[in-house]
Amino acid sequence: FGEVIAILRDGPHSAWDIASHMKWSRPWDDIAGFMRRAAVGEAVSHLRALEFEGVVEVAEGEPSLWSLTARAAS
Repeated sequence: FGEVIAILRDGPHSAWDIASHMKWSRPWDDIAGFMRRAAVGEAVSHLRALEFEGVVEVAEGEPSLWSLTARAAS
């Protein structure tokens, strides 16, 4: 969760952007196909848990953008 929060301190990001900046067992550019989609799914599950805790919020759109809540940003 700390990694996701650190990424969002730079401002709103899509789940794809967040996943691409997270640390994985190998570099993002080496992750392809289904495994890349699974990584994005993992990022989304972290985001949803943080949303439930009131740490992040999502602005629906194409793409949806995640950001820290005012409470978490301070």
